[in-house]
Amino acid sequence: MEGLRRAIGEILLDHWDPIGVAGEAAARDEYESYVPVIAGLVAAGASADVLAGRLFHVEQVDMGLWGDATRARVIGELLFGLGVR
Repeated sequence: MEGLRRAIGEILLDHWDPIGVAGEAAARDEYESYVPVIAGLVAAGASADVLAGRLFHVEQVDMGLWGDATRARVIGELLFGLGVR
């Protein structure tokens, strides 16, 4: 499960990054608080739509951003690809 969490953390920072901190060395752990929930969803076999919905919710509700549904969908697909089938 640690490998899954690490991969999710990398995807969230390197590809999702809704606040644009990927280039900041001090921000490597910026999205770590979201990893356990996302890892649980991936491990449970959640669909790409469910994963995208969770990311979009985080952007809008947790971060107070407008949200980017297209980006959330792309990242949902990436995360879905990590799933155990």
